Amino acid sequence: MVRRGVGTIETVNALVNDNYALIRNVAKYMLNDKGLTNAEFLRASYRRFIRLRPFVSNRSMVKDTYTDYIRYKYRYEDYPKRMAMIGVQCDNQLNRSQVKNSLSFVAKACSFIDESKGTKFEVARDNTMCRQILKNLLTIHYEKTSHTNEKRTPLRHIFQYSFEHMKDINKSTNSQSYSKPASPKSSLILDLYGEFDRDILLLNNLLNMRL
Repeated sequence: MVRRGVGTIETVNALVNDNYALIRNVAKYMLNDKGLTNAEFLRASYRRFIRLRPFVSNRSMVKDTYTDYIRYKYRYEDYPKRMAMIGVQCDNQLNRSQVKNSLSFVAKACSFIDESKGTKFEVARDNTMCRQILKNLLTIHYEKTSHTNEKRTPLRHIFQYSFEHMKDINKSTNSQSYSKPASPKSSLILDLYGEFDRDILLLNNLLNMRL
C-alpha cells in the first residue's frame, strides 16, 4: 500500500521524495555467507553494496561516486598498506566480519526510521550518523578524484596507492621519509584529506569495518 504525503511516496519497503530514497526493511540487503566460498562471498557482498546504490542519493553524481568507491575498494585497494599508515598491522586475508559490518553500516545509512517513535529514537539517530559519515566519505572521495583526473598525476598515486597523505607529519619517524609538496595549496589538500582518511581508518578499527 502506498501512502502519499506532501512530495513524498511512502511504502512498506521505502520512503521516497525529491531529496532522497530511504529503505525501511534492510533484511534483504544483508548477507548470509553460510556455505559460500571466499570468491562467492566477495561476489555476493559486492552485488549487495551495488544494490544499495539507488538509496545512497537521488543525485546521479553521488550514486556514480559511490559505485566508483565500491569498485576501487574491491578491485584495487591495498587495505593493509592503508592501515599501516595509522600504525595498525593486518594481513590481506579476507575478513568476512569486516565486510558484513561495512555492508550493515551502509544499509543503516540508507535506512529510514521515524525518530518520533519513542524507543526507536536512538536507533534512528544512529542511522542518521551513519548517513552523515557516508555522505562525507563520498564527498571526500569525489573531491580526491577531481584532483586525479589524469592517471599519471602525483596526487592520484598518493591518494590511491602510496597513501602518503595519511602519514602523521608531526611524528619524526614519518617526517624523515615524507616531504610535503612545495605548493601551499597541495600541502593543505593533503593535510585535510589525510586527516579525514585517518579518521575513517580509526573508525574501521573501532567498529571492525573496512570502509
